[in-house]
Amino acid sequence: MKSRLINKYSKYFQYGTVLYSILYQCKKLGIEISPYYLEKEFDTECKEPVIRDIKSNYKFRIFDEFDILQLSKKGYILNENEKIKRLNDGQMCVGLINGSYYSTFMWIELSKVSERTECISLKKNQAFLIGMKTIEKYRGKNLAPYLRFKAYLLLMNMGINEFYSFSDYFNTPSIKFKKKLNSRHMALRVYIEVFNKYKWNFLIRKYE
Repeated sequence: MKSRLINKYSKYFQYGTVLYSILYQCKKLGIEISPYYLEKEFDTECKEPVIRDIKSNYKFRIFDEFDILQLSKKGYILNENEKIKRLNDGQMCVGLINGSYYSTFMWIELSKVSERTECISLKKNQAFLIGMKTIEKYRGKNLAPYLRFKAYLLLMNMGINEFYSFSDYFNTPSIKFKKKLNSRHMALRVYIEVFNKYKWNFLIRKYE
């Protein structure tokens, strides 16, 4: 019994914070308190990240509706109709293919971001980067920063030179891989939702 409890709750402490576990339990009770960063990515130029998998051949690609359906069939994404609607509404999905296997993918918003009661209208030279996901068997190979870098190059060829994203305060892996690409915090905010009815978004700190 004791070992089962340890296994059940150990993931809540994987980033070494009791606060994360407390907030997670609050969310299960209907009270969400989610601190997060607004980040500016690729703030200064950096070298192209190196993939730690010399035996594989990864190719960067813009995904289409067929790819979304394949990712859904494999269980890598949920709500395929909503994801297809994203494409039809102008979002882009890009990823890395290893042979015929999907390894990493992410989304790019080019017009407006609405999340956690925060709405950001994007200029023609701006993009918002969303939802990086690396398939479990491909983790630890430095694919996320490599894909991000390739996305920057794609967007710069489109005349876009400012890149933004959100990072959950406790999502250490996300923050670390963005730092490899010279990202910087612009603001720390907290989203609060009570019983899926009352919602607030507060600015905690602005960074220089």
